[in-house]
Amino acid sequence: MRLISHTCFLFYLVCASLSHAGELVLDNGDHLEGELSAITAVGIVWASPVFGEITVPKNSVVDLVSSVPMKLRGYDGVCYWAGFEQRRVTFECEGGNYFVLELLEVKEALMYEGYALAPFDHNGYLRATGYQEAGQVTKQDWNIEAGINIRHLDMRHSLTYKFRAESSNSDDKLYQRWEPRYQFDWFFAPQTYLTSSASVLRDELRLIDLRASLGAGLGYQFWESQRSALSIETGPQYLQEQLSDSQDSSMKTKEQYATWRLAMDGRVELPREIKLYSKVEMLQALRDQEEWKWNTESGLAMPIAGGVTADINFIYNYDNLPPDGVAKLDSRLSVGLGFKW
Repeated sequence: MRLISHTCFLFYLVCASLSHAGELVLDNGDHLEGELSAITAVGIVWASPVFGEITVPKNSVVDLVSSVPMKLRGYDGVCYWAGFEQRRVTFECEGGNYFVLELLEVKEALMYEGYALAPFDHNGYLRATGYQEAGQVTKQDWNIEAGINIRHLDMRHSLTYKFRAESSNSDDKLYQRWEPRYQFDWFFAPQTYLTSSASVLRDELRLIDLRASLGAGLGYQFWESQRSALSIETGPQYLQEQLSDSQDSSMKTKEQYATWRLAMDGRVELPREIKLYSKVEMLQALRDQEEWKWNTESGLAMPIAGGVTADINFIYNYDNLPPDGVAKLDSRLSVGLGFKW
C-alpha cells in the first residue's frame, strides 16, 4: 500500500508539471496568468509573464490555481496547492497528507527547489521612556527595551534586552534592572512548534541579585499575519535565584526550583496602523502550589513617521510569595518613543 501511495503521488507530480500555467483571480475581476512563486506574511508573490513578479495582498485573492512544488513551513516533504474555498487553502503533500489552513495563517511557503537558499527574514524594535523630577520630590525612571526577531525556514530566533534604572522614594540611588532573553522555536508542523528559552535577570529594587532561567516546551501558533497574531506556549522552566536580604544586602539566599510556564502572546493592527499587543505569562512552582508569579505586558504603538512610534506601555507583575520586604504587586504605566524596522 505504501508503494502504491508513493507511485500515485509521483504520477500526480508528473501530471501537475505537464499542466498549464497557474491562474490568479482577484476581487476586482482580474485574471492573471503565471505561477505561484511564494507565500509570505505580506501576501501572494505571483510570477506573471506580463507584469513580472508582483506581491498581491491575501485579502484580494478570490481564487488561485498552481502546480509548482512548495515547501510549507513545518513540513519537510513536497506540497502542492490543491484548492481554495472560503479563504481556506488545501495543501496536498507527499505521503498523502493534507493540510487545510486559512490563507492569512500561511506565514511562509516557498518554492521547494532551492528553498534552503531562502533569505533570512528579520525585524526589530527599540523603545525608550523616562522622566526626571527635582525639587520637593527627587525621582528618576529610565527604561530601554530592544529586540530582534530572525526567521529562516522552520526556525525562529528572538532576542530581547530590557533595562530599567529608577530611584525609590527614600533615597536618590538609581536601582537597576536588566534582563537579556533568548528564545528559539522550531516549527515541526505548520502551526505547532517546539520552544526553548534562556534568560538572566538582576533587579536591585526587588532584591533579586541574580536569577537565571532555562525553559522548554510546546507552542501553538493559532494564526500569524501582518495584521494580527496569536500564540500560546507551555512547558517546564528551571529557575536558579540569588536573593539579597532586605536588612543586610551582604546576606544572600540561594534557591533553585522547577516551575511550569504558561504564556500567551498576541497582537492586532487597529485602524490608522495603530498596533495593540499583549503578553501574559504565569509561572507555577512545582514545589509549592502557593508559590506563583503572574506577569503581563500590554501596550499601544501609534505611528508617527519613518518607523518612529509613540508607545504606551503597561506592565503588571504579581509575585504571590516575594522576598521579605518586597511588595507582591509591581505595576508601571509609561509613555515614550519607539522605532521599528
